[in-house]
Amino acid sequence: MAFDCYVGGKTLTLKAGFDATFLSTKKAGGFVGTVVGPYAWAR
Repeated sequence: MAFDCYVGGKTLTLKAGFDATFLSTKKAGGFVGTVVGPYAWAR
């Protein structure tokens, strides 16, 4: 998984190769209150 952002016409990778499995309900043993997914925004 990677976390990217788009700023000033450029895509910046904040973190690449990130293991986010610890955020899963199954691995954490219960709900962790975390939502990870795509997000779109336009002016």
